[in-house]
Amino acid sequence: MAAQRHQILEGPGKWDFVIGTFEAGKRVFFTVLGVPGVTKIRVAIRGVEMEDGTREKWLFKGILEEPDTFLSGSHPCNGYYDLRTRKGWVDLPT
Repeated sequence: MAAQRHQILEGPGKWDFVIGTFEAGKRVFFTVLGVPGVTKIRVAIRGVEMEDGTREKWLFKGILEEPDTFLSGSHPCNGYYDLRTRKGWVDLPT
């Protein structure tokens, strides 16, 4: 499935991102541009990797869970998120 990169305008704070990453059943929400317009998406984070040594910038893999919006069902996604700026990007299926 093809993917398109979307800008994360706002996301969770550090604590919510960590809980969403390491606690089973938790999800994080990102406000994303271009899906269409500005949309809040829910992601179940399945894995993270430090992007650099700051421990503030992360690459993530997850499952987009949006049964009632622009996509139906669950879809794999990946992205980059900066905990300091609460911005980044996410690749979503088209």
